[in-house]
Amino acid sequence: MTQEELKTQVITKIKSISDNQDLELQDNTNFDDIEEWDSLNTVDLEMELESSLNISFETGEFQEYKTIKELIDSLQTKVK
Repeated sequence: MTQEELKTQVITKIKSISDNQDLELQDNTNFDDIEEWDSLNTVDLEMELESSLNISFETGEFQEYKTIKELIDSLQTKVK
């Protein structure tokens, strides 16, 4: 899966979880800057990505990602 495909999937899931299709998200968007984003949303995103991409994250790993780019870079190493 290409980085652009991963980016599209991540952004689509973030918009769905936040229930806001109008979010303007870029590679450098920090999760803390997403309006009304909280730890429950982070867990939901982690679980959805694990399920849809058939991957797993180590305990606490997902919470280390600060930006969408960091998450996508990690996903690229995990997705076969």
